[in-house]
Amino acid sequence: MEEQFSTSHPQIVSNPIAADILVNTQTRKLIYPFLGRTKTVAVAAQELDMSTSALLYQVNKLLNLGILRIVREEPRAGRASKVYSTTSESFFVPFQTAKTETLEAYLQSIKHYYEQLLTTSIVQVMESMEGDWGVKIYRSQDGKVHALMAVYPDKLMRLEEVEPAILDFYCPDLFLDFRDAKALQRELGEVFQKYMQKGGSQRYLWHVGLVPISSAIEHWH
Repeated sequence: MEEQFSTSHPQIVSNPIAADILVNTQTRKLIYPFLGRTKTVAVAAQELDMSTSALLYQVNKLLNLGILRIVREEPRAGRASKVYSTTSESFFVPFQTAKTETLEAYLQSIKHYYEQLLTTSIVQVMESMEGDWGVKIYRSQDGKVHALMAVYPDKLMRLEEVEPAILDFYCPDLFLDFRDAKALQRELGEVFQKYMQKGGSQRYLWHVGLVPISSAIEHWH
């Protein structure tokens, strides 16, 4: 049975090396099995799909950096098995401590990982579907010019029941008053929470963005 402990406040990370590990999308995963839980390296290695020896090397580094701690040792034939956990249930990493010097750099590093996963997965789905994929450029009845994914020249990608559930589009010309923008933000959050509770069999990557565009940024594009 897993032991759990609680802390009232996040642990503030002041070591630049520890901060870099926790900010980095790839290395941060090393603490996930131990975060607020107790695990042996062998069990955690299975969860992370790593070899026990490779994870043990990383665990020793995390111990020295004050991110992990040894909770107890379980007797067994030969050498006792050590059980680890994080030193806190939560961590706070100031950007000024991490090697990632700016908020923009941090967000770009996260987006790069998930954008690559999103693009690769969408390509796999599209290649599994029948059709000659391309981009259809046209002007709609409201006078706006569109460039949309299409299967054959006369068939745009539709949200039909028989097609896989994929979405990936940007709309830089959505004009809303502040009140309507906040309503959209709230409704998208409610939809997300509704479907998070479904617990289906297929894993999906959820990707939605909404942000006001300042005139300074708009002039760059």
